[in-house]
Amino acid sequence: MYDLAISPHGDLIMSGNRDLAGVSGVDLVNQRITIRLVSHRGTWFYDTDKTFGSDLYQTFGKSADSALDVDARVREALRPMSDIDIQDIVWLYDEDTKSLIVKVEYTVSDELDQASLDVPSGVSGATVVIPIIGG
Repeated sequence: MYDLAISPHGDLIMSGNRDLAGVSGVDLVNQRITIRLVSHRGTWFYDTDKTFGSDLYQTFGKSADSALDVDARVREALRPMSDIDIQDIVWLYDEDTKSLIVKVEYTVSDELDQASLDVPSGVSGATVVIPIIGG
């Protein structure tokens, strides 16, 4: 699998030869995880089923026990990614930046591994910073 590379700010990245840069392997999986966790669920026009994205941006500020929902919301957002198996989710809330920092540790499932891509075996990880809107 191969896709266009996107910067942490959501911009397309240009390569050295002034063409659009590409991404594959673990970097592609990490990019897909980041996009799913940062995107607000139900805001993408072509997602008629309202299953793309997450509700992590509204996790804190609603009730005292809302922090317990982080693990479930991350798993729900990443459920359509059948090519990875989530091993662990570690997160913390950064009060200074009002952001949720989520680290997803995963292994690549056999179907992606057999595609002979540049995906190492073992546990990989993606760290995503999600701005939180207080309620």
